[in-house]
Amino acid sequence: MKSEPRRSGTRTAIGLVCFLTALVLLVVTARPAAKFSAERHWQVFGTYAVCAALLMAAAWKLAVRRYRIAVSVASVLAIGVAALAHPVCVPITEAERPSFESVLPLEERAARGEPFCKLDGCWHQCKSVLSRAFFF
Repeated sequence: MKSEPRRSGTRTAIGLVCFLTALVLLVVTARPAAKFSAERHWQVFGTYAVCAALLMAAAWKLAVRRYRIAVSVASVLAIGVAALAHPVCVPITEAERPSFESVLPLEERAARGEPFCKLDGCWHQCKSVLSRAFFF
């Protein structure tokens, strides 16, 4: 009888580690990177999302029955927010750069918090999927 609560605590701890690891994977997708180009961003995000979903499924399976609905809702929300928030990075060519620097250089605009990043030696405009869908 004493092994049952201990086993349940161990399963819960492993499930929590799985869920937190999945959240870390989804946070990684929210950081701008050259691999999130306009052509490949869903492929790259999909790989991360599938890994996160598998870890969250493991967390669901290891959770105590009464918490499975909460784990399911948290998983769907986390993946949904990550899908809308992950950046799409479009490279800025040297020909386009003067139009982006009409008032301020890209370095200053990036320092002010505008969606410009220097990735792999090239400037990119990195906006979230949601921002690109409705504002650009």
